[in-house]
Amino acid sequence: MQARAANRRRSAFGFLACSRLTLSMWIMLWGACVAQAQILVTDIAGRQVEIAAPPQRVILSAPYYFPALEILRSDAADLIMGVSGAYGMAEFEKTPHVGWVGSSFSIETFLELDPDLLIADGARTADWLAVEAVLERVGIPIVYVDFANDPARNTVPSIEILGRVFGEEERASQFIEFHKSHVARITSRIKTGHPVPQKLIMNLRRGWDGCCAARREGVKAYLDLVGVDNIAEDIPGAGSPGAELSLEYIIASDPQIFVAVTATQSPTSFFGTPRSLERAVSSLQKLANEEEFQGLAAMRSRRVHVVDISLMRSPFNVLLLELLAKWAHPDLFADLDPQATLDELNERFLTTPMKGPFWASLDPAADRPAGQPYDEHP
Repeated sequence: MQARAANRRRSAFGFLACSRLTLSMWIMLWGACVAQAQILVTDIAGRQVEIAAPPQRVILSAPYYFPALEILRSDAADLIMGVSGAYGMAEFEKTPHVGWVGSSFSIETFLELDPDLLIADGARTADWLAVEAVLERVGIPIVYVDFANDPARNTVPSIEILGRVFGEEERASQFIEFHKSHVARITSRIKTGHPVPQKLIMNLRRGWDGCCAARREGVKAYLDLVGVDNIAEDIPGAGSPGAELSLEYIIASDPQIFVAVTATQSPTSFFGTPRSLERAVSSLQKLANEEEFQGLAAMRSRRVHVVDISLMRSPFNVLLLELLAKWAHPDLFADLDPQATLDELNERFLTTPMKGPFWASLDPAADRPAGQPYDEHP
């Protein structure tokens, strides 16, 4: 194993150091042995990828993809050799980090881990294409999936792809059925109920320091499904995850719903450390009391919420969809219970349950079905 990793490092470093060589010269210099592939899959980027099945040493380009593996494999944790940028997620504290592609990515660390598969985000940027070229020459396949950029379209096929990669097609089918049924429950009710669209802002920063509001396609997909108007949608900056909004623009737009997006277990997380629903509600109260925001319709009506960003970037994005539906149209979705959905996900699909809280509201009644007493879930 060490010898194979060393061969891969020599091949990769040669590729990086001599970028002016022709393709034919690269092929002549490449001496790594490519393992015999057993399956062929078409990933979310439309690439045909050969993979030795089943993979045993996996690196994730983001920790948010781990639940997808846990859905399929009870031993998923044993397969993860490394991860790129864990945002302080507790389950990856002791897992080697290979850095962010485009900034801190270390090809040496990556190759020393001797992976047989990299699972990566479906957005193939120029930096990713460079990494892709290196790994292709050392025989390490990349499979692109997507739970964030266009979740409405790509969540189901991404699970199908991973099910094939790991030989767990039946398990993948079970989750897909679950996911589709929960999405259909919301979209069918929106279609027949014709609720009045609500104006919303999804704030990517903790408070007012030059507000950055979510605007990319991934967020648009969620909001379109639940009949919500994103006040940042028409702001210039195509391709960027956020739009810089002036305070004057926010006040003029006067959103009816304010959703703060918080990073998982970061030092500035609304949920604190250890995670606490009480801490999240207190953080939302401080946000609502900020002088700049006090006059907004959302603050006056207490329609102020926070959601963990991990729900926006994993196959459990169905939870975010349910939350947005309930927050935007509380009467239409009074019986909807996102916590029950999380409980079912944990019971049916995960070896290691996801422990929240992952969301909170300034008015806790917004997060429970009508008539259900309030209780802080563990």
